[in-house]
Amino acid sequence: MSRYNVNFRDVVNAVTWFYLRTARTLSLLFSLIKSLQTLNNDGVVVEALGQDSPSFFQLVRHIQKFVIFDARTLYLQKYLNDIYDPVLKRIVIVNDNTSHVIYIFNLAETTDSTIFYLYNSWDATVAYKQGSAPPAETDADFVLNDFDNHIYHAILTAGNTNKRPDLNPLHWVDDGLITFLFNNEDSFPVDYRIDIPLSVTLQPDYSNARIQSQINLLNLAGRTYNGVELGNVTNVFFTNIE
Repeated sequence: MSRYNVNFRDVVNAVTWFYLRTARTLSLLFSLIKSLQTLNNDGVVVEALGQDSPSFFQLVRHIQKFVIFDARTLYLQKYLNDIYDPVLKRIVIVNDNTSHVIYIFNLAETTDSTIFYLYNSWDATVAYKQGSAPPAETDADFVLNDFDNHIYHAILTAGNTNKRPDLNPLHWVDDGLITFLFNNEDSFPVDYRIDIPLSVTLQPDYSNARIQSQINLLNLAGRTYNGVELGNVTNVFFTNIE
């Protein structure tokens, strides 16, 4: 590492013959190496590497540290903590597996007062049981009527055999169109998430674009992620899902 921490004046003095080390010659040589000295000492900031300073020396130090990492989440977690939270190390990587969940009803329908059933299709040979008096009719037999895709429950047991629900309102009550079978959603739509304390996001050197560029350096191709507030996963700072 020390080879990148260069004292250019010492180098010029060392390689210049002693009888040429006049003030005029040294000034000329110093002016010629000025651009190289500026690049080494001032350099440029590479945002994705989270440099502590813009010098070329610091850039090399970060690259050497960076190349020991791979895309495993423990290394990514350490990498991000080293940049944004080096003392408390509160940034946490949480692995999530994409889970495709199938529901028997819409999420909007989940109320404490609602009871859901898996319904059999109406069978003309079955005598269905009527329910008790309204509104406590949930003990009645419920069926799916294939003719109109509506759900019905029986209100009259006597004589309801072969009484098609949509044609016999005296025997059946129409509970509406079946809209709740085979609805689905991805419960965990990302491969992993980055939990970040809110205080970290308020730092002056933090930005969502910057931390995403740093994550992308270590992210395996095709892996999706969310950046969320630590302790509040509903507060999403950023995502790579388009």
